[in-house]
Amino acid sequence: MSYMDLFQVMQMVNNYYTSATKEDKTIQKRPVSKKNNLSKTESRKKETVENDAVNSFSCRVCSTSYPSRKKLMTHMRCKHKVERPYVCAVCQKAFKYSFQLEVHERIHSGDKKYSCDLCSYCCVQKKNLEIHKQRHVRDYKVTCDICGNGFYSANALEEHKNKHSGARPFECHVCGKAYSFQTSYRYHMKKYHPDEVLGTVKTHSCGFCGQTFIFKKHLISHLHQRHSVERSTWLCDICGKSVTDKWSLKHHRMIHTGERPVVCEVCGKGFKNKTLLKVHFRSHSGEKPYTCGTCGKMFTQRSSLNIHERYHSGDRPYACMVCGKGFVSRTLMNSHQKSNHSVTHNKEDKDGSKNS
Repeated sequence: MSYMDLFQVMQMVNNYYTSATKEDKTIQKRPVSKKNNLSKTESRKKETVENDAVNSFSCRVCSTSYPSRKKLMTHMRCKHKVERPYVCAVCQKAFKYSFQLEVHERIHSGDKKYSCDLCSYCCVQKKNLEIHKQRHVRDYKVTCDICGNGFYSANALEEHKNKHSGARPFECHVCGKAYSFQTSYRYHMKKYHPDEVLGTVKTHSCGFCGQTFIFKKHLISHLHQRHSVERSTWLCDICGKSVTDKWSLKHHRMIHTGERPVVCEVCGKGFKNKTLLKVHFRSHSGEKPYTCGTCGKMFTQRSSLNIHERYHSGDRPYACMVCGKGFVSRTLMNSHQKSNHSVTHNKEDKDGSKNS
């Protein structure tokens, strides 16, 4: 079954559940008549009618009838391989259970029934409110009076308020693009206008030709490609894994030690390096710089966009080594192999995005 066929089946089942729920409420229990008052023919007719009323949940794919939605659901999963038959009519996101769809639909309807008694924050799920309330008990120095987020400095709070006001005070003097957050502005300058910031940021110079690089990984690649400098081999003293440089070894060892030296000033979550923190910070700022050219959906990471675009192109670069089934990401492939073939993977076997 193709991806589009599967999507159409999910839509059909979702539409049917909507109508079946209404029909289910109209089904009344018929009083049991005394058999001695009915002939055999009438009794059989009555039994047929009652059976039709009981088996009122029919599969729209193969027309098989079932006495309950639960049994129909089991049939859809086993026979037609539909794991998420509940589909949102607004955004087409699919869910495994009906209650998950009901909670999701509140996002579109604006029905946020859980509200914080300490600030104006509200949400659709109770667990999200409980997570939010933890922010009020942390030892923050200042708190946003709009959303209740806490910060460890007044400057961080002022920059955060740009998210609410829409202000973009950090403007690039080269191209004029403006940002609400200084971290986003700095990254823009380093990536798109590196010549403008060479004198203001730490740089890495080539000892052979003097060429300067902002990112150390670019210097290492330059030494290897232009000057034939062999990449050094650094071994992890815990698991024996080999990496190409000292920085990569330090990054790798954090998997074993659990060290997270870079901390988000908004929520307190720790990360292994500033790059991961920068990507995480977009969840607070709302910045989604990567847009799908086909459907317009936006993403916080390029790797997420690359994976998403494979759904449009049909590209499945990750194939299961056991059955050959293709997947858009390594994570999905690993999950498939673990659940279907009992194949396990190490923690470092993460998604790899392929630049298009």
